[in-house]
Amino acid sequence: MLKFLKSFCLVGLLFLMCTQAGALVKEKTNGLNDSDKIWVTSFNDYKPFASINKHQDGFDTVFAPLFEVMEEQERIGLEYATQGTYKERLFQVVNGDIDIVIGAYYDSDAYTGIDMIYPALLTNPVAVVTMPYKTLNIKTRADLKNLKGAIDGRELFSDHVNKQLEQLNVQKFDDSEKLYEQLFTGQIDYILTSRYYGALEQAKMGIRDMVSMSKQALWDMPMFVGVSGITRKSNKIKKTIKHVLQTHQNALKEQIQQRIVEEIHKADEASQGIVPPSFVK
Repeated sequence: MLKFLKSFCLVGLLFLMCTQAGALVKEKTNGLNDSDKIWVTSFNDYKPFASINKHQDGFDTVFAPLFEVMEEQERIGLEYATQGTYKERLFQVVNGDIDIVIGAYYDSDAYTGIDMIYPALLTNPVAVVTMPYKTLNIKTRADLKNLKGAIDGRELFSDHVNKQLEQLNVQKFDDSEKLYEQLFTGQIDYILTSRYYGALEQAKMGIRDMVSMSKQALWDMPMFVGVSGITRKSNKIKKTIKHVLQTHQNALKEQIQQRIVEEIHKADEASQGIVPPSFVK
């Protein structure tokens, strides 16, 4: 009888150890590890959000703090996909050849098939730029309807904003000097620009203190981390990113905003001594 009890206890102990080991293996395989290579992409040239760094074969991006946490604390190996156009790489994300796109708009067709990870770490506010001496009293989008405006055609707005722009008298210019020349010479009443991109473009020309940008945004475009819906690692990646966002959300938001402030500050310092374009009188 004693031998039977000893044998029974031994079997029970072995079963318990196996069950615990199985649980540990299951927990490990639900996440990612440093042997997994995760491919990341973003905008070609849309500062400060992201731009390709040809020297380092990666991206300069304000979302870098997120990647740093994923690499250092979650021990995930990240690779950066930079070949081709942004549109071509988005197609690769949709097809599962690239795992993550940073800075995705949830309401845009270009990101159909890409899962957005909530919450957004950053919003891209669209503001109005006018001449300081010209009183237009623009407070809402409705105030733009009887005015002439322009945008930078290189900007990447969400589909929702683009549809709203179709209802306005807005021209597109793919050159910052031509765009702001329209404003300075009175050919248009206003420019619509995302706040941070606009500040950097104005700083490059040395005109940031010569124009007025509204404090109130007319649109706020949340920018998400997007994960391919069909990549074989999709569920693991989403689980890991959600964990990082839940654990570090406030710190990451603060670090990202600080990077934006620093980049604009550097652009302002670099603009010292720049001769403004000829249209500035």
